[in-house]
Amino acid sequence: MEKILVVDDEENIREGLKTVLETEGYSVDTVKDGNEAIDKINTNVFDLVILDLKMPNLDGYEFLNIVSKTDPYLPIIILTGHGSLQEAVELTKRGAFDYFLKPPDIDRLLTSIVKALELRKQLLEKGKEKATQPFEALDNIIGESEEIKSIKTIVRKVASTDATVLITGESGTGKELIANAIHSLSNRRKGPFIKVNCGSIPETLLEAELFGHEKGAFTGAINRRKGRFELAHKGTIFLDEIGEISPKLQVALLRVLQDKEFQRVGGEETIKVDVRIITATNKNLEEEVKKGNFREDLFYRINIISIHVPPLRQRKTDIPILANFFLKKYTETHNKNIEGISEELMNLLLEYSWPGNVRELQNFMESSVIMCSENILTVSSIPPNYQTKLLQPKVNLPQTHNKELDNEKVIYIKLGATLKETEKKVIEKTLEAAEHNKSKAARILGITRKTLIMKMREYGIQD
Repeated sequence: MEKILVVDDEENIREGLKTVLETEGYSVDTVKDGNEAIDKINTNVFDLVILDLKMPNLDGYEFLNIVSKTDPYLPIIILTGHGSLQEAVELTKRGAFDYFLKPPDIDRLLTSIVKALELRKQLLEKGKEKATQPFEALDNIIGESEEIKSIKTIVRKVASTDATVLITGESGTGKELIANAIHSLSNRRKGPFIKVNCGSIPETLLEAELFGHEKGAFTGAINRRKGRFELAHKGTIFLDEIGEISPKLQVALLRVLQDKEFQRVGGEETIKVDVRIITATNKNLEEEVKKGNFREDLFYRINIISIHVPPLRQRKTDIPILANFFLKKYTETHNKNIEGISEELMNLLLEYSWPGNVRELQNFMESSVIMCSENILTVSSIPPNYQTKLLQPKVNLPQTHNKELDNEKVIYIKLGATLKETEKKVIEKTLEAAEHNKSKAARILGITRKTLIMKMREYGIQD
C-alpha cells in the first residue's frame, strides 16, 4: 500500500484529503507544517507528498530544497491558494511534480497521484543499479588534472568517516560539489544534506537559522522553529563561508562540535543532535586566527581533514573538459545544435585567467551557447562583456604560441569525445604550438613539466 503525506496548515484540507485518499486505498499521514513534515520524512518512508505552498516555519520552497537532497525520487504535489504561471514554472524547476489551486479538482488530483507514483516506481528501479555504484557521486566533480584526482582520492578516504572536513578555495571553485560528494558517499547519505551560507544571512538572524528559536524569542517569532542543525539530524550540515561567523556564534558552534548539543534561541531545553559537519571558506583561516578574528580551538575542530581546491588558472588542463561539459549541458537546455568548440576559441579559454573560476566559465559557456548562430562555437560567439577580456592583445606568452594562434586553421572538439580524448588533444596541440618545447608547453597549460611528461606517457604522445 502506497503511503502519502499531506502537509497543510488548514485542518479541513488535511482531513478532507485524508478521507478521499484512504477511500482510494492509500495509507495517509497528515501534519500541519513543513518542520513536522521533515521530521516525518526522516523517520518514515513515504511514496508521495501533497504540500501546501504557504505554511508557517518552513514554506514549500524551502521544503522542496531539503527533500530534493534527502529523497530525490519522492514526488511532491503542490497546493496553493493563489497561483500564477510564473510560480508554477518555478516550482517545477525546483522539483515539484504537479501544481494545483485550492480547492483541488479531486479527479485531476487522483490522476496526478497515479502518474507520480508510477514515475517514482520507475526511478527507484533505475536507481537500484546506481545505488550499487556509490562512487558515481564523484562524477559531478569534473576534471582530470592531478589536483582534481587528488581531491577525489581524499573524498573517497574520508567519506565513510564522521570526521569534520574544511574545504578551502576561491569562490567558484566547486567547494559545495565536494561537500555534496562526501555526503553522498558516506554512511549518512540516506539522511539530509543541509546547506547554510553563513555569509548571506545577517548576523542577527544566523543564530536562529542554525539553532532554531522558541515562540516569542524575539519580535516576529510567532511560532517555534527548528534550526538547520535539527533538520540535519542523522545527516550532514554544510556551513559555507564559515569564516564570516561572529565570535558569539563561534562559541556556540564549538559546543555543538564538542558535545553534539545546543539550545534554541529563547529556549532552555538542551537538544542533542547526531550530525556531521563540513565547512568551507575562501579565507585563510590560519591568518584569521592570528588576527584574532577566528577562534583557534574552533579552527582545529573543523580542520580534522582539509581539502584545498586550486583555482582554475592553476589547473588549465581541466578547462577543455569543463567547457565541453557545459557546452553539452547548455545546448540541450537551450535546444541548440552545436557540435563543438573551435580551437581558436579554446586557446582563448586556456589563456584567460578565470578569476571567477568554474562558476565564471559555466556562465561564459551558457552565454556563448545562447549567442551562437552556427554549429560550432567560435570567437564570434563570445558574449559582448567578454570581448575585451578574451580578445585583448596577449602578453607574457611564448612567441611560438602567439604565432601558432595567428596562423593555424580553426578546428574543433566534437561533442561525445571522452575526457581523456579531449585532454590528449589539448596537450598535443599545445606541444605543436610550443614547437615541442616541453617547458613552454607546460607553462601554457598551467602545469609542471613533470606532470606534462607523465601525461604524454599516459596518452602515448611522442616527443
